[in-house]
Amino acid sequence: MDSVLLADQGFRIARLHGAAFLDAPALSSLLAASPELVAATAGTFRSALICLIQKRDPDLDKAVCALASARGDACSIRAVATALAAPPSDARHTRKVSQALLKMAGKGDVVAIEAVSDCLKHESSVVREHAVITLKELSSPGDAAVLPKLVAALADEGLRVRMAAADALSKIAERGDPLWTALIVDYLGHQSLDVREAALIALHRLAAPGCADIVASISLRMEDADIGGRKALLMALQQLAPPGSQPAILEAARRLTDSSIEVRKMALRVLGALAEDLPPNLERVLESSLQDSHASVRKTAVSALEKLAAKNPWLRSLLLSRLEDPAPCVQCAAILAAGRICDLDDEASANTLAACLDSNEKMCEAAAQQSLGWLLQRGSRAPLPVLARLLWHGNEKVRESANLVLSRLPPQWQWLREKWSPATPPSRPLRFPLKAPLFC
Repeated sequence: MDSVLLADQGFRIARLHGAAFLDAPALSSLLAASPELVAATAGTFRSALICLIQKRDPDLDKAVCALASARGDACSIRAVATALAAPPSDARHTRKVSQALLKMAGKGDVVAIEAVSDCLKHESSVVREHAVITLKELSSPGDAAVLPKLVAALADEGLRVRMAAADALSKIAERGDPLWTALIVDYLGHQSLDVREAALIALHRLAAPGCADIVASISLRMEDADIGGRKALLMALQQLAPPGSQPAILEAARRLTDSSIEVRKMALRVLGALAEDLPPNLERVLESSLQDSHASVRKTAVSALEKLAAKNPWLRSLLLSRLEDPAPCVQCAAILAAGRICDLDDEASANTLAACLDSNEKMCEAAAQQSLGWLLQRGSRAPLPVLARLLWHGNEKVRESANLVLSRLPPQWQWLREKWSPATPPSRPLRFPLKAPLFC
């Protein structure tokens, strides 16, 4: 019993002087020396270590490691969990606490998870972040007790906490699980942009192939959401749904007639990003979008539908009708789109573009120069006759613009600029062979 008395005296010293005595490997060996020693001193030793942790002793990490040398009871586990909030709050300290809890309790232990979860309410975002990281280490895949806490952490005010929660969800939640994806989708309509971004990141990592589960959840919430919520949900569709996703395209199409201007614009962007062909039965709705009473909606429609218009003659002609839109911003968008999508032999569109070189709006003039240059580079001969005539225009600005556009011709065709210069006016209407290649 002398050894027991000696050990007990040592543990009392540990309680009083902490760092002078604590050596985790040595204490672990001492505890394992004999059953009698453990029985006689374990309670005193454990109490001393817990006391050191509660007092935030400088050698707190040693106390944590010493407690982790044996299977912990509820009191010890809670004490070690509170060490997350003790300085220094860094990755090394968090890793030690996580490893200690795993040794003492193991994965999925209810006491350990609840104790660490209490730190999610701590005033310090660093402590909350480390609590999320520790929960990730303590949890098994699909842990229903932890996942709601991690989903709630997506709305934390700390950026690193939100990112840690998104990462933890990707490790614990089963990919494509409709229960958890539905809970995260709720945060897509959150008033905070930061929270919506965190939810998007989490959904990117959890979405099933094709995102059918997420599209369905978004559609269910669309009707009850406010304007900001509907816009955010559509934005999520654009980022999450794969190109060609019919459910996402149909949901966006339904929003084209929304009462909100911003929602209509967002729906057009989603449609333009996801649709690979013109969706059926949408002609009238798209025509309404391109003729919307608000210029910003018409401009968005021109930009968003350009890809579809390149494949669909009806939509292309409708889009090109915006070349004469009264709003300069819409006209400018249509001018730029025309240079990319109009037919190479479409002289009517080329003439309309050339007329914009005389525009009073600087941005329309610059857009027309750019668009006509694109047509020439695509191999179109349609702009050449009108550009040749504009070199003799009465307005010097128009002459300079036409000359600037013709400078986009390939080197082997630059002689045309000299032939059509004011020193040699054209004596007859310019004609170009239909099959002569513009580029050699």
